[in-house]
Amino acid sequence: YERIKNNDSLNDFGFIKFLLTKVAFVLVNTTNVESAYQIFETLNGRSKDLEKLDLVRNKLFRSMQKTDVDDACKTWDTLYAKAENIRNGKSVDTYLQDLFTTFFEANLGIWIETKDLFHKIKEDLDIHKGDEKYPYDLFNRVADCFDSYSTIYNPRNSTGLVLEQIFNDDNLVEALFYISKKNDLKVRKAVLFSIFYLIKEADCKLSNDTKKEVKRIIYNLINFFKRTKFSGNIPASKYGKELSKIAKKILEFGDINQVKNKWFIVELQKIDTNNKKIIAHDSFVRAIENSEQKLEVAKDILIMIENFNRHIKDGSLKKTKDLYAEHICPQKLKHSSWKNQFNEQEHQYYLNKIGNFTLLAEKKNKEASYRSFTDKQAVYKESNFNLNKELIGKSTWDVDCIKKRTKSLAQKLAEATEIS
Repeated sequence: YERIKNNDSLNDFGFIKFLLTKVAFVLVNTTNVESAYQIFETLNGRSKDLEKLDLVRNKLFRSMQKTDVDDACKTWDTLYAKAENIRNGKSVDTYLQDLFTTFFEANLGIWIETKDLFHKIKEDLDIHKGDEKYPYDLFNRVADCFDSYSTIYNPRNSTGLVLEQIFNDDNLVEALFYISKKNDLKVRKAVLFSIFYLIKEADCKLSNDTKKEVKRIIYNLINFFKRTKFSGNIPASKYGKELSKIAKKILEFGDINQVKNKWFIVELQKIDTNNKKIIAHDSFVRAIENSEQKLEVAKDILIMIENFNRHIKDGSLKKTKDLYAEHICPQKLKHSSWKNQFNEQEHQYYLNKIGNFTLLAEKKNKEASYRSFTDKQAVYKESNFNLNKELIGKSTWDVDCIKKRTKSLAQKLAEATEIS
């Protein structure tokens, strides 16, 4: 469709030949819109599956009164154009589909898998079957939430909420941008959606006290996200179901001034009690001590701790693309000195503890590689990271060193991701 729309295919002989020889065009005239949608659903049920967004749009428009369909089509085109401009790497269909999913999660307080979106909308329309205006009103409600939704994925480039101006806090925007890049944002987005929606309903005019409360809530949600990630992945549906309920409760307040951080923490604690218990400082430290880290997660942890260490004096790391988490005790014990320090069982158990990782630039990471600890120290010495300074003066690297450093880093991570 996009190729034809942009005239990219008019000179494509192969494409024209395909249309003339392999495609049959059938024109079906109907007397009313409802019949057209019925035929559309029936025919498509016998060929390629429709995208979820096609099914949603089709169901909504078919359920509307005829007099509302034209206006709804114009609104749809407007949504599509807005999504095209700020879709943040997603396809437009995926972006809008996600808008509908997030809207229903927050308003119904339930966790919705993408594959179930159409059925949830159908159920909702069936419940309100006697209200002829409901499908049109529902669609407009979703459309009105576009700006609130776009802020989740585009905190630096939202179409409606300019967070820097509202909160005057670049760090908050940076933190939101951090989680907008993470694949499991889905678990947290309903809560953010509800918060941003109420902010927009207040015309972005918040008292100073409300700003402080909302900032604290957002920071706590972000830190909760980080803690669940760093302490070991928990199935998304476990937290997603509970956070969707919180999102609905936030909307039910109806006024952003009524949403308090103290209430929010109590709600988080209810979730935490049934899972890993990571809100309390000591229990989170223990969770980190007991966790193994993948390279990318270890890198995120180390960057966060390095930033935390630099917070007062040196500012934060900005360029992180060429940074890597490096195993201090290497993944393979090629050098004899390592074999003298670790037996096979110890190596396997402690290799991926956070205390056995440090932060290096790509070139330095390759230089360190499988070398002895003494050789690695020469590389660490050339690094400017605070994390590496404590490694330079050590005479050896063994199990005891990893244990102590893991606990120390876990303590710092707990401070950097405090929930209060």
